[in-house]
Amino acid sequence: MCHGATPDFNAKRTITVEKYGHSVTKNIDEFWKSEKLQVKNYTKDDYNKEITKNIKIFEVLKEDERDRVQSVGPFYAEMFFLRNANSSGYDIMKKVAARKRKKLLEHFSGIKIYRDNFKVRPYGDEGALYDWLGLGVRAQKSPAAPSHLHGRWRVEPYQMIGWVKIGRETNPELEDMANREGIALTDAYYIFVNMLQEAVNEFEYDRQYIYREYAKWIVSIEKELADFAERVKEEARKRTYKLQNGKREDEAHNEYHEEKEQFTEDELFGTVQQLVDEAESDLQSKQMLQILSSSGIILNTFFHEFNAINTQFHIQAPQIRSRVNYILQGKEYTGLPVYNPYTRIDILEKNDRLTAAFLDVVMEGLKKESLIKKEISLHEEIINILGKWQLMLEDKHITIRTGIFEERKTSDNVKMSIVDLYIILNNFLLNSAWFLEQEHNPQREIWLELYNQGEDICLLMENNGPTLAEKYKDNPDKIFEMGETSKDNDGTGLGLWVVKETVERNNGIVEVLERSEGFGLKIIFKGMVKEYVSNRNN
Repeated sequence: MCHGATPDFNAKRTITVEKYGHSVTKNIDEFWKSEKLQVKNYTKDDYNKEITKNIKIFEVLKEDERDRVQSVGPFYAEMFFLRNANSSGYDIMKKVAARKRKKLLEHFSGIKIYRDNFKVRPYGDEGALYDWLGLGVRAQKSPAAPSHLHGRWRVEPYQMIGWVKIGRETNPELEDMANREGIALTDAYYIFVNMLQEAVNEFEYDRQYIYREYAKWIVSIEKELADFAERVKEEARKRTYKLQNGKREDEAHNEYHEEKEQFTEDELFGTVQQLVDEAESDLQSKQMLQILSSSGIILNTFFHEFNAINTQFHIQAPQIRSRVNYILQGKEYTGLPVYNPYTRIDILEKNDRLTAAFLDVVMEGLKKESLIKKEISLHEEIINILGKWQLMLEDKHITIRTGIFEERKTSDNVKMSIVDLYIILNNFLLNSAWFLEQEHNPQREIWLELYNQGEDICLLMENNGPTLAEKYKDNPDKIFEMGETSKDNDGTGLGLWVVKETVERNNGIVEVLERSEGFGLKIIFKGMVKEYVSNRNN
C-alpha cells in the first residue's frame, strides 16, 4: 500500500481561515508539526514517498478462517483510488481534473479478476458483480466523510479501479461455477474476498488519518477566531432566568444587552450550527453505546432492588455462620466432610464478596450525582475506584500497584464527572484482566501513575500482559477506532473507542505508550492545573 504528497496534496505554504468576518493566515508547517503527524508513515516526509505495510493475515482473519486460509493460495492485486471530481475537500487537497478522471474511467472501471492472464467475467464489469468486493454495502453502513472525527470513512465502489491475478494451479479452490458464470461461492472464495477487503480497510484508515488531522486543525483555528458557544449559552441562561422571575422577553433582552455586546446574525446562526453539530456527534456516540446498554438499562430499572441485594451480600454468609454456630452450641462439626456447612459458607462468602464488588463498580455510574461535572481529586477518586475493583482482580491473581500515589506537590484536581473516570478506568481494567489471563505470567500486575506536566495532568495506566498486537504497531492510534479489536470473537471493539471519546470530552488526549513488554496508555488532561488554580482564585 502506498500514499504520497505528489498526487493528493497541494504545495501551499500558507492557508487563510475565515469565520464571521474574522480571518487569520497560518503557515502550513504548523499543521505538519501536529503530534499525530510525527509518527512513522505519517510525517510530512512520509507523504512524499511510497510506503509499504505488511499485514499478517492470521491477525485479521476470524479464528475459524485461519485454518482454511491456505486453501486460497497466493495471488497478486493492484487497486487504485480515484477521488471524486466534484469533491473540493479542504484547501490542502489538490483539485481533481474532471476530464482526466472521466477519460480514465472510459478505459478502466471496477476491480477485475484475471486467471492466468485471461479475464474472468463479469467481475468489475457493469452489472451484478461490478462491486463483488461489497464496497457499496460497507459504505452504506458507515457513510462518514473522510474528515469525520469519529465515524469510519468507506471507499465507494466507483472510486476504485484495479485487478486481481489468480491461477488455476496456484488457486485451485477458486474454481468456476458449473455454469461458467463466475467463481464458486466456497469458503476459499469468501476468505479471498475478506483478505482484499482488509487491504482496502488499511488504505481507508491511512487516507482518513490525514483528513481528520487537517479537519481538527482547521476547527481549532476557527474556534480561536470565533468561539461564541459559551457566550450564547450564557445569554440563554440569563434570559431564561429573568423570564422565570417575571421579566417580559423584551425587557429581559434589553436589560441583558445593557451589559453585553449583541451578536451579529452570522455569529448567532454559526454558533447554533456549531452546537447542532456537537449535539449530532454526541447523539451518534450515545446511539452506538446504547446498542450494548440493555443490561445497564435492566440494572438501572431495578437499581433499588439490586442495591438491597448488594447490602445482603455483605451480611448473608456471616449470618448463616452465626446460626450454624448456635445450632452446634460452639462445638466443632464432626460429621461427614461432604456435609460440612462451613466449607459451603466459606465459598458462599467469597462469591458474595465478588458479586458485591461487581455491583459496586457497575452501580456507581448509575447514581445521578456521578453524572454531574464537578471538581474532583483524581488521586482520591482513582484510589476509590481501584478499591472497588480489588477483589475481582485478586480472584484472577492480578495485583494493582498503587504505591506511586504519593503526596502531591501541585493540585491533581480536575473538573469532570465521576462517571467519566469510571468509564476510563473500567475499560482499561477490563482489557487488562482479559489480556493478562492470556499470558502464563505468575506475576500479573497493573500499575498507575499520576503526575503534573506543566499545566497538564498526566495519567499513566500500564500492565505486564502481552504487547500491542502486531497489526497496530505501525500506527497504535488505530486501536481507538470503533470496532477495532484483537480479541477474536470475544471483543466488541468499543472499549478503547469509548475511552478516547470520554477523554476528549474532558479536554484530553490519549495515546498508546511504546513498550517492549506489556501495554499502557497515557492520558493527558490539557490545562487542568491552570484551570483549577484560576477557578479556585475566582
